[in-house]
Amino acid sequence: GVTSGGVTGGITLPQGWVLTDGYLMGPGANLANAQLPKSKATYADLVGANLAGAVMSQSDYTGTNFTSAVMTDVDLGLSFLPTANLTAANLTRANLQQATLTGANFTNANLTGANLSIANLSNANLTGANLTGATLISANLAGVTWKNTTCPDGSVSSGTPCAP
Repeated sequence: GVTSGGVTGGITLPQGWVLTDGYLMGPGANLANAQLPKSKATYADLVGANLAGAVMSQSDYTGTNFTSAVMTDVDLGLSFLPTANLTAANLTRANLQQATLTGANFTNANLTGANLSIANLSNANLTGANLTGATLISANLAGVTWKNTTCPDGSVSSGTPCAP
């Protein structure tokens, strides 16, 4: 196996490849534009990782720590990210359509222009998150924490839900 941080962007892994904590990915990893569809990296430490433009669709990132990760234009459609920590992550224009994000922490995350259509965000924490221009059509927003959240229309929530 390749140790944490030993892989740079532009890699392609076989479909269904399993990424485990401590292998291939780690804090500060550079996986920009990587092709990682149908992969698995549960409870991995990806603090500060560069995942810009990566294709990570239909993958399992349960409990993974993406704090301060650069995830602009990332494709996480149909992925499984319950309890993931996305604190201060940059998810500008990210595709999270139909993703499972139950209990995920998006405190101070930038989701400008992100597609969250049909995503399951139940019990997620969106405190301080920026959702300007984000799409929330048919998203499950039950139990979401909204505090100082910038809504898709640019208004700031003081605890009440943003309109989809």
